[in-house]
Amino acid sequence: HTDLRNLTCFTIDPADARDFDDAVSLEKDKNGNLVVGVHIADVSSFVAQGSALDREARNRGTSVYFAEGTVHMLPESLSAKICSLLPNEDRLAMTVLITLDKDNEVQSSEFHCSVIRTAKRFSYREVQAIIDGKQKSKHAAKLNGMHVVAKNLFRKRHDAGSIDFDIPEPIFHFQNGGIPHKIHPSERLDSHRLVEEFMLLANRVVAERVSKEMGGSPFIFRVHDKPTKADMEKFLDIVRQLNLFESRAPNLDSGTIKELLAKVEDSPFKPLIENLALRTMTKAIYSVENRGHYGLAFDYYAHFTSPIRRYPDLTVHRFLKTHFFGQKDGHAVSSSNLKSIAREATAAEIRALEAERDYIKIKQIRWLSQHIGGKFDGIVSGVIARGFFVELKDAMVEGFVNIASIPEDSYSYDETRFAIIGRQWKEEYRIGRQVTIRVRDVIVEKRQANFELIV
Repeated sequence: HTDLRNLTCFTIDPADARDFDDAVSLEKDKNGNLVVGVHIADVSSFVAQGSALDREARNRGTSVYFAEGTVHMLPESLSAKICSLLPNEDRLAMTVLITLDKDNEVQSSEFHCSVIRTAKRFSYREVQAIIDGKQKSKHAAKLNGMHVVAKNLFRKRHDAGSIDFDIPEPIFHFQNGGIPHKIHPSERLDSHRLVEEFMLLANRVVAERVSKEMGGSPFIFRVHDKPTKADMEKFLDIVRQLNLFESRAPNLDSGTIKELLAKVEDSPFKPLIENLALRTMTKAIYSVENRGHYGLAFDYYAHFTSPIRRYPDLTVHRFLKTHFFGQKDGHAVSSSNLKSIAREATAAEIRALEAERDYIKIKQIRWLSQHIGGKFDGIVSGVIARGFFVELKDAMVEGFVNIASIPEDSYSYDETRFAIIGRQWKEEYRIGRQVTIRVRDVIVEKRQANFELIV
């Protein structure tokens, strides 16, 4: 192991985080180039390949996160203690040191099995306050330097065609019992982006080096295919109905999605278009074939940065140890075995996403069940023949307005315009329209809410 305990590195996580699997550092080399350090908890030293612990981790595939607790991939004694990069403790890590030139192009990279000692555990809020100049810290210069690098990396990625979704998630506040008393959208801070860009860079560098230097060895990539033409056209049809494009026919490439997202940045359509675009995109998966990552606009991408909570990352660490450091952890994993791991990990991830989504929906509906008769502002988020869906502004919860319940006219669905239109007064309800509703009733078991329109 390389002793990197003299490097000043930090963890930056949510204030209530329990495990810390990534630390970051930033130094200058003797030529004045910046060296970005990404240090990842070395889980593979504690989880022997093929052991009962390893089999269970592979079976789980990923940790699953709920507001009231986490179903961990690994026991907490490992994830929150032995492997976790706790401040001022010697810890084993897998380190990638990436030298960037003045244009933020990768000049070179080094991989190390390392020993590190993190200098400080920061929360995202603290780092944000420091880079905003609202809080003092002896590490302020370093954090500001990291912030500048992250901004430049983001700009570079963005210019190359990377699509950046900024969709907030509902944050629940509980008082007693499992029904939230308050829901609000999560916020996206520059400090989140700082960590994100460093992790994306490390994941890309690892995948690229493995591809170029170990082309023949089986490896797990994270790939993301282009949307299908049919999905893209369906998406653009809705966009045309909203008059977000001039008369010219848009291309079916990632530039079109980016242009649209930029266009709606400050409009009430923003959440809607982002969600539609997300649904249009294919799902990123794990694969032994590298097909690039469409959404990030990367030719090479892998998951390396979260072995505490994702099994493919643990597999990638083992690969690096076997092929770059000559360590034999049991045996090199065969191509067919890697294919199975990739397939299982993708399935586990989908299972976890669905569980997290269902949980969120149940909590939102239970919150809504406490507000029968309440008045809320929302936006029409979907239209079908028998009515339309409305998403409430801050709670991000959806309910349905039946066409028969709309007052003051009789309405019908016009499928060419994706709109519900009044026969007499020609009043239109279409995606993106802002409305005020009253909560009529909620069926928790079916996760349904019925709204009535206040006009």
